[in-house]
Amino acid sequence: MGYINKNLLDGEVILHQSKLTKYSYVSSLITATIGGLFLKFKHYIPNTKIPDFDFMMSCIGWVFISIALLVALNVFVEIFSTEISVTNKRVILKKGLIRRNINEMTLLKIENVKLNQNITERIFDIGTLSIEGTGGGHILIEDIDAPMAMHNNILQAIENRLVT
Repeated sequence: MGYINKNLLDGEVILHQSKLTKYSYVSSLITATIGGLFLKFKHYIPNTKIPDFDFMMSCIGWVFISIALLVALNVFVEIFSTEISVTNKRVILKKGLIRRNINEMTLLKIENVKLNQNITERIFDIGTLSIEGTGGGHILIEDIDAPMAMHNNILQAIENRLVT
């Protein structure tokens, strides 16, 4: 049970939950692949009479792989520790594992909901939601899975809240 489930208000019900996209791992995979190519093909790179050239190419390969692992760990922690929910009363974004950053806005204070997707993001169904509130409040949710569903659920929740 996550933070949001434990901290719902009286009569509050979760209408939609979303998560960050797993496509954030792509940069780690590319970096690790480059490191692996250095390790695999170090013997095929023409040696320009540099002493310990094979050792140097191996070190470069392992540096790339180490960087990829650190980036992948960072992405994993970010995905694991982020909760995004729309309830019948508010929109909640919680980030952080050790240091917690919570951004929430009541549905009645939401003035505008923007969805931004480029062509690649549309193909992979990811995007960025920008929620603007009255009084200058702002919630930015980047790299979210199924942003159109989240967008529609926020608008529907606002409509339902206004009707009741």
